[in-house]
Amino acid sequence: MTRLLLVAALAITAGSALAGPAVRCDAVQQGKRTLATVQVERFFDRELLRLIRLGLAGRMRLTLVLVRRRALWFDDEVMEVEQVVAVTWDKQRRVYLLDGSTVDPAALDTLKIDRISFGRRDSNTAGSHYVDVNVQLEVVTASSLLAAGRWLTGRNGDADDVIATQLARALAADLMRSESTSCDVH
Repeated sequence: MTRLLLVAALAITAGSALAGPAVRCDAVQQGKRTLATVQVERFFDRELLRLIRLGLAGRMRLTLVLVRRRALWFDDEVMEVEQVVAVTWDKQRRVYLLDGSTVDPAALDTLKIDRISFGRRDSNTAGSHYVDVNVQLEVVTASSLLAAGRWLTGRNGDADDVIATQLARALAADLMRSESTSCDVH
């Protein structure tokens, strides 16, 4: 019985340690503006940070959609906001940069993007609206994979090589991290 409990505890611990990326959001109504805060967790692992240090840029695309609830019908998309956040490496200073500003590597594990504004709206969106959030992180792109392949083989490569291009796109899509969530406007 003790062994069974130990195995169960180890399985739960291993499962939580291997948990994938997560997204949380909070949206508030301030006057006639709706403001959202997005927190992304566990998007940057050790290998992705290593690729960024080698010169690739991490591009995190946040897509937020303000949605109005409608009774007995489909919800209505009111407004969409898209924001791209770049994570790069500065070789001289040996620091990570978030949109050009220095960021601590530990802060990338739980990254908070504050005050994403939906602009001026009606002042009664609290309670009747919610925000859908989709976050995608891309460090390795199809073009960077094709460039690395050309560099490794020493050939210029054929720009119209459909198989290599499709393979590079499939690999880049497999390496992309994404997560979605939604939150009510308070």
